[in-house]
Amino acid sequence: MSAVGGRLAILLMLLATACTSDPRTASTPGPSTPIPSQATPGGMRATKLIVALPRSGPTQEALVGGPLGVDAAGCVTVGTERYVLVAPPGSRLVADGTAVEMPGYGVFALGSVLKAGGGVHEDISDPPEHWKGCAGRAFVEVAAKNG
Repeated sequence: MSAVGGRLAILLMLLATACTSDPRTASTPGPSTPIPSQATPGGMRATKLIVALPRSGPTQEALVGGPLGVDAAGCVTVGTERYVLVAPPGSRLVADGTAVEMPGYGVFALGSVLKAGGGVHEDISDPPEHWKGCAGRAFVEVAAKNG
């Protein structure tokens, strides 16, 4: 898929949803289909998972997703455009960095497809301190599931 095609796919997922470049904006949960952790394609291993800080307030809703991967800095990414994943509070790397466990969603092996509620933040030149250290400047934030 071309870079334009990948961006178009993500933008289509956001259709009818207001998107913001403010990484502090809260998100709301959506559907998810966990895939059992298995051997990852190409032996991918992540060394860093960005985890959102707990928050409350107004929310946005968008369907975000795509295959999980790893960027050059070892951070977990989402989609063919390699948006850096910002996982909900309580999330962690498992299986020696070959999978991500997210409360309310389950365990996702790298290479599996994630579909969840959340938001996209593109071209963040100065991300929050806890989001720094990854190769990308675009982020997909997965919303925490309530209950």
